[in-house]
Amino acid sequence: MSPTVQAAAPVITSLRARLNQLQAGWSAWLGWPGLVALGLLLGAVLLAAAVRPSLAPVRGAAPRAAVDTVAAQARAVRAAADAREQARAALPSVAQRGASIARLVGLLERAQVGADSADYTAEDVEPGLVRLHIAVPFKGGYPALRRLVASVLNAMPHAALDGTTIEKDADEGLSGHLRFSLFFRREAP
Repeated sequence: MSPTVQAAAPVITSLRARLNQLQAGWSAWLGWPGLVALGLLLGAVLLAAAVRPSLAPVRGAAPRAAVDTVAAQARAVRAAADAREQARAALPSVAQRGASIARLVGLLERAQVGADSADYTAEDVEPGLVRLHIAVPFKGGYPALRRLVASVLNAMPHAALDGTTIEKDADEGLSGHLRFSLFFRREAP
């Protein structure tokens, strides 16, 4: 035996004796269920110490992903708001309502669908946006009706076709009503 091992032998013997005393004391105090529980607790602590460093990147990635998702949603909301404001800015102002109605009447005359009158009402849809409802009676053929709707929607980007009511006449023509909406921006006072 080496001198180091010989010097350590009494220390090891005293440690064994002390551990045996502790084991006997804990066994008498806790019993075998307490020792099992103590062993499980010690195992859980060792497992947590071993697993915890490997979970650190996962814990950091989850909040970063959530922050990235929220940031992307905020950018999408800002982009939608910007697009909405750009679309509103592209609308004609309420002051140009008369010119738009005159343009619609001109398109009706060119289509030759027998629209001799029109009813219209204006409503505030939301702050800064006015909707003009126009109901136009017509009489004519189907191709002329399609050309009219296409020409109105192509010539007036601020127009929308809300609906149609079509009936077949005895003379093989069509009659009914076209309902359009024209949108205008209201200038801030």
